[in-house]
Amino acid sequence: MGMKESRPKEPVIELESDITIFTFDDKNPEVKITVRGETVAVETILKKVAYALDMQQKSLRYFGLFQGLHTPIRKYLAGSQVPVNTPGLSFQKWSFDPQEEGDLVKDGVALYLACSQVRAEIEQGKLILTSTQEEVLQEHDNPDFLVSMPYLEECQKMDSYSSVTIQLCELTDDFSIASLMIPAGSGIGVTLSQRGLIMKYEGNQYFCSWRKIKSWTKPERDLFITFEIYSIPTNSYCFLQVETPQAPYLLSAIIEMIKILQREIKTESFKTSDLIVDHDGTVLAWNNAVFSKTRYSAEEEQASLYTDISMIPQMPDASGDGKIAADTNGNCPA
Repeated sequence: MGMKESRPKEPVIELESDITIFTFDDKNPEVKITVRGETVAVETILKKVAYALDMQQKSLRYFGLFQGLHTPIRKYLAGSQVPVNTPGLSFQKWSFDPQEEGDLVKDGVALYLACSQVRAEIEQGKLILTSTQEEVLQEHDNPDFLVSMPYLEECQKMDSYSSVTIQLCELTDDFSIASLMIPAGSGIGVTLSQRGLIMKYEGNQYFCSWRKIKSWTKPERDLFITFEIYSIPTNSYCFLQVETPQAPYLLSAIIEMIKILQREIKTESFKTSDLIVDHDGTVLAWNNAVFSKTRYSAEEEQASLYTDISMIPQMPDASGDGKIAADTNGNCPA
C-alpha cells in the first residue's frame, strides 16, 4: 500500500485591523495604527504608536499602554496580549521618578506628551499646585513654555507629581483600626505615593506607609483590593477593602510604588514565596516584601502631614485604659 501524500498546510492569513490609541495631545488626540490578528502584543502596539508619533523608541520606557485615558481602568503588562477590539486604549506617561526623566528633553515628542498629560492632570485636580507654583506658572504665558523641560521641572516640584490618584472609591466593609471607624459604603479618594497610601474621607486625609501594609489581595475578576494594615498601638492587623472600577490600574500603581521603594532600600524584588496564585498562575495576593513593624524616619516625615493610620491611638475602654480587643490572630475587631 502506497503512502498518502501529505497536503501542504494552508497558510494562516491574519486579518489586518486599524485600531485607535488615544493620547493627551489636545491637537491630535488619536493615533491610528494597523495590526494583525485578533490579539496583539503590548510591545508591538507601543512600538507602532512611537513610530506613528515620530517618537524615539528609547523614550518608550517612560510610557505605557492603558485602557481608558483620563480615568484608566487598567495598565497592560509588558508581554501581555491585547484584543484588537478593546475600547479606549491609550498611550500615556508611566514614570514616577523625576530624576530619571531628564532624558525627556532629548525627545521633543515624548516631552510634549509628558507636559500635555501633566496639564490635563492639573485640570482634573489629580495634581495639586501650591499658590506659589501657580503664580510661577502663570508668569509664563508663552505657549512654548507649556511644552518645555523647564515647565515639566517646575511641575516635578509638586508633592503629588510622583503619585497616582483614584478619585472614585468606596469601602466595601467597615474599616476599623484603633479608635478610627469608617463605615462600609463610604466614598473615599485614594492617592498612592512612593511613601505610602493616602486615603481622603470627609475632608480628612489618612496616611499609611507601605512598610505598614503587610499584604494586599485582588481576586481576578473582582473590582476591589484588600489591604492588611498593621496598627502599632494595638500590635494588630486590620483590613481596608477598597472598591473601584479602576482596581486593575490601582494594582499596577501599587506594585510600581513598591518597586521604587525596594530600589531605594535595596531589597529584593517579589519572590515566588511572596505571591499567592490560582490554578492558572494568576497572582491573587502579594505579601509585601518591604513590610516592617519598625517605624522609620522617612515614614514620620510623611505622616507628619496627615493622620497616620498605623499610629492612631487606642480607644479607651470603660475603665479608662487605652486597650482594644483583638482576636487570637491579632486582628482588629470589625
